[in-house]
Amino acid sequence: MTQDSGGLFSDYQFWMGKLSVWGQASTLETQQDTCRHLPLFQEFLRQMYEALKVMDSSTVIERFPTIGQLLAKTCWNPFILAYDESQKILIWCLRCLINKEPQNSGELKLNSWTRGLLSHILSAFRLNIKEVGLFTQSLGYAPVDYYPSLLKNMVLSLLSELRENHLNGFNTQRR
Repeated sequence: MTQDSGGLFSDYQFWMGKLSVWGQASTLETQQDTCRHLPLFQEFLRQMYEALKVMDSSTVIERFPTIGQLLAKTCWNPFILAYDESQKILIWCLRCLINKEPQNSGELKLNSWTRGLLSHILSAFRLNIKEVGLFTQSLGYAPVDYYPSLLKNMVLSLLSELRENHLNGFNTQRR
């Protein structure tokens, strides 16, 4: 990885460290730290997007070999995904990883992995089915390919939320 785009490399390392800490702890301090740093992190993601959008997926992986870890950790952090702006920038970054004409199994795997993260983000969005359809069409996916994965993620998300509510004292049996 080279130090191009004026300090992007050092920022990249800093945010990888932050995301690791944020992902390993669920304390109030960690949550507050995430929220406190969110505007700076969003700006970093914007800068990443500006760098990624001018590269093909092979160059992205060559220059930022751990980009998948960074984006995945971001996708699974509820405090980051709670903000529409974060979701939007994250989707832009993920779109840069998709190779519209994959040439080998590595590119196919990257596309599949990226679709999974996009499906996760879209299941967290509060979009109607028409908006999701427009988005997935812009990525070149047919609804028949995408909706089963989206539905699965939505159901898993709802089950997780129900379990969490049950564990937090919410009892669906009481009325």
